[in-house]
Amino acid sequence: MSTVEATLKWLEKAGDWMNAILVKETRQSLKSRQFVATFLLLVLASWVISVFGVAMMGESINYGASGQRLFVFYFVVLMIAVTVIVPYGAFRSMLGEKDQNTFDSLRITSLSPWQIVWGKLMSALLQDFIYYSAIAPFIAFTSLLEGFELPAVAFVLVCGFLISVALSIMALMISTFAHQRHWQGILSIMLLIGLLTVLGQSSAVLLSLFSDSSLLQSWEFWEGTAIVVLVGLSYCWLFLEITSAQLTFESGNRSSGIRLISSGQFLLMNGLALGMSLLYASAFDEEIFVIFAVFSYVQLTAISFVATTEEDFLSRRIRKSLPQRKLFRFLLAPFLPGGARGMVYLLLNLGLCIGLQLLIVTSIASSGSLGSGSFFDAIKTLTGVALYIIIYLGFASAFGRFASRTAANIMPNHVRVITVLVFAIGCVIPIIAKAMEFLRWREYSLFEIINPFATIIELADDNSWTGPILLILGVFALIAVLLNLKAMVHSIYEIVAIKAAPQDTTVTIEPFQLPEDSPSDPLAEG
Repeated sequence: MSTVEATLKWLEKAGDWMNAILVKETRQSLKSRQFVATFLLLVLASWVISVFGVAMMGESINYGASGQRLFVFYFVVLMIAVTVIVPYGAFRSMLGEKDQNTFDSLRITSLSPWQIVWGKLMSALLQDFIYYSAIAPFIAFTSLLEGFELPAVAFVLVCGFLISVALSIMALMISTFAHQRHWQGILSIMLLIGLLTVLGQSSAVLLSLFSDSSLLQSWEFWEGTAIVVLVGLSYCWLFLEITSAQLTFESGNRSSGIRLISSGQFLLMNGLALGMSLLYASAFDEEIFVIFAVFSYVQLTAISFVATTEEDFLSRRIRKSLPQRKLFRFLLAPFLPGGARGMVYLLLNLGLCIGLQLLIVTSIASSGSLGSGSFFDAIKTLTGVALYIIIYLGFASAFGRFASRTAANIMPNHVRVITVLVFAIGCVIPIIAKAMEFLRWREYSLFEIINPFATIIELADDNSWTGPILLILGVFALIAVLLNLKAMVHSIYEIVAIKAAPQDTTVTIEPFQLPEDSPSDPLAEG
């Protein structure tokens, strides 16, 4: 047996152990016209850049920064392939399962939603590696010229790969929300526009770092890069969990993974901000704290908005998967599906974020970089934001349970749409009233308390309305909690009181025996 035959047999055996979706997607993508055309265009464009670039530079190629200039063109060609073609191909791959009516066949197989998602993602990563290997000889050619800096080139190429992975994950997640044909077309156009925008901005940023490689020698730059990569990886994991949840059956648990990852992200972002405030003390920039706080509250509002408006029903599949010990079920209860449990989840994570952010503000104030007035303004602003979140989501959760009991045809999406409309109306009415001059005022008025944005700005400015605003918001937040209190307690007690069946229950089958009063011989009856 030759070496080639042995290698092919080994690869065939290894393919049997690989993800089935990865094997299927790899075979389809490598045979597709889109991949062949992109690969040939990538190689052809790189060859044209090499030939005409060398010809145009002439004798200056020996002493100028020719390697740097050629790499810029190679990198732009590579970024077009990995940040536009590959993510859009992953998006179309998931939609193709629905268009060809093969998605339902995948769901009834032994493949889990995570295996389907990972198979699609690994197929996109394999295409990235192929495009990188195709352009590698041309980049190696630039290393022979002047102006080539290996650390800067390696950093830019790795960043381009990570951006491609993140965009592919995001494209897969977006594809799961396109349930109808018209939405597929709209999302395809929006995704393509977004990918082209990311291509332009990311290429400009990375090439600017490549041209000014002195930043790579800064320790602060690498700290910031590590933080961005860490937070980015957490969001990629969240997007993968959302994609897997969208592919899960309705009777399955779609919420626990998303809630757990989101809680970890809140702890990560606020913990990073707290660590930086303690480490750098007076040198800590307040803008970093504001960025982390805004990300935390926006994500907490989005996740809790879906969680608090879910149905409280738990399927038998979820009940059977619960742990046996009551303590574990009690700790897991806020992360299980259900609107009332979602309200518990909101209050716990909101308390976690507020507590860590107060520690950050205290650390900044103790370093002397934040005055006493700014310290209290920050506390009042954080309190106002938390109260608004409790009010809107608390009333939405209570309204969702009341509506589901009143009319069976009201779904959670209806409640979410109504909540968004109420929020939008509350923001617009004071603006219209000011513009039409129905009410004669120029400064802030308590009538604008229904507009969260104007009220938060007022709290940050430390004006005379701060006390009444916090009092009114506190009263309504207390009402929202009381409306959900009974349901929250009942939802937690429901999980703890469930008698979970042991996972390793063995069933013993006894042999069939005739009753004692029956004759042993059937002929004896006669």
